[in-house]
Amino acid sequence: MAIVSFLVNQIRDRDALRGAQLEDEIREAAGAVEPGEHLQCRIYLDSVSGIESDPFFSVRIGQLAWSRRLPPLSMDTPPMAVGLLLTRVLRRFRRDAGA
Repeated sequence: MAIVSFLVNQIRDRDALRGAQLEDEIREAAGAVEPGEHLQCRIYLDSVSGIESDPFFSVRIGQLAWSRRLPPLSMDTPPMAVGLLLTRVLRRFRRDAGA
């Protein structure tokens, strides 16, 4: 399992249970691709300026030398879908060994 530190989780500030579920899913997904790594993650709430709608959120995860960002996600996106997307993004943009 990867060690993931959540430096920012604005969803947890809004909905503690949902924020915790996302953190668990992100840890599990990151651990499948980056086992044993120490990663930092930030989850931000965003909104489209000038449009009254539910906010969406973005996820950025990585280390000092690299990071990956998920596309903006609807607040209705289930944690499991976030984990699957994160796994695909981490695998697709896998760092070279020794990088």
